[in-house]
Amino acid sequence: MIKRSDKKGSHVEIIISFIIFVTFIFFLFSMIEPSIETNKEKANIINHIEATLTELISADMTIITINVFSSTSQECIELNNEIDGLGITSRVVAKGGSGQSFNCSTSADLTDLRIGRDSTSNNFLKIYSSNAFSPVESSSSTCQSVQRNVEYSLGLTKTSKYIFESKMLDLLKEDRETLRTTLNVPDGVSFGYGLVLSNGTTIETSEEEISTSVYIKERSIEYVDLEGNILMGYLKIKIW
Repeated sequence: MIKRSDKKGSHVEIIISFIIFVTFIFFLFSMIEPSIETNKEKANIINHIEATLTELISADMTIITINVFSSTSQECIELNNEIDGLGITSRVVAKGGSGQSFNCSTSADLTDLRIGRDSTSNNFLKIYSSNAFSPVESSSSTCQSVQRNVEYSLGLTKTSKYIFESKMLDLLKEDRETLRTTLNVPDGVSFGYGLVLSNGTTIETSEEEISTSVYIKERSIEYVDLEGNILMGYLKIKIW
């Protein structure tokens, strides 16, 4: 006697299994969807803060290379009438070929730039000019002896935008609620920011103990430190 299988019963079982599977998928998605939407919202907020914050702590910096022809034993050399001529201001930093920093000052009428040198100096100089630097002294007190009418030739001149450690330090002193408006951070969202320096030190907003989850973003950046060095670090932003 031939035994026949119940095909109708098998089809019902398959349909029931499929319905259970689809129901489980919908349930799982309904549980995950709010978390996905929340993460998207946080990502949008933190990306907006990052873009605006980057603009606030950035500034143009012009780098000018100079080859000095005159040999001198004087303590300083003077570039006569070259503050305007080089397209710079009194907010400058000067360095030698090995990266060593030199003292700078200007003449009283802010037309001449004086650069201190030492016995290890060579004839290659770099001048860094940016409004993010503090103005140098307009005094001759930094130079006991000055070589004037120095002969030199200009090399490469380049202007680029950089993040500045000094501007981040200034921003950290700002009122947080005022900055909330500037950064367009929604009410109910707390935020913090900072800069991770090349030596691992972090300068950032101080926070009270945070009991909720924190969304943090770090981005590798080039920044200019307080001595005018271009270094690698991280821009750090967090919201909760």
